[in-house]
Amino acid sequence: MPGFDLNFDLLLKLTSPSWVTGTFDGPLNKLASLLDAQTGDVSFLSNKKYRKQVEDSFASVIFVPEDFDGDPGEGQVLIHHGNPSRAIDLVAEHIQNKLSPRLRPGVHPTALVDPSAAFDETVHIGAFAIVEEGVSIGSHSVIHARATIGRFAIIGPHSEVKAQ
Repeated sequence: MPGFDLNFDLLLKLTSPSWVTGTFDGPLNKLASLLDAQTGDVSFLSNKKYRKQVEDSFASVIFVPEDFDGDPGEGQVLIHHGNPSRAIDLVAEHIQNKLSPRLRPGVHPTALVDPSAAFDETVHIGAFAIVEEGVSIGSHSVIHARATIGRFAIIGPHSEVKAQ
């Protein structure tokens, strides 16, 4: 995948599966649906009504529920997991963090921040952002460049605010 390395060992480390069946030793390319996946792709099964799609999928790695009783195809790995949707979410989150890393905490020198605004040292306030009177910004939040936070607004932790 462009911009980062995704490999089988990393999938196992990120998701802590229950067990693994099958073998695949090639490069991993991208996340894909069971039907659209090609060799080198990673997919998942979370709803049993799509079980047949696992058998027909060309995905090289598929996260499946622990009670999945099918066998992997040739050159295919089934990663048995207590929650395949959560497992693929962890992989997607890893990819997102690699492609769009969190901005460093702090206030850009061109931002206008009212002295009554409350936030901690984990918050990022970008260039030309405006934070008005009485605003409260939760920890680890990102206020992107040119965003405006109106008077007495409350922004929860781990939030992102972007300009229109």
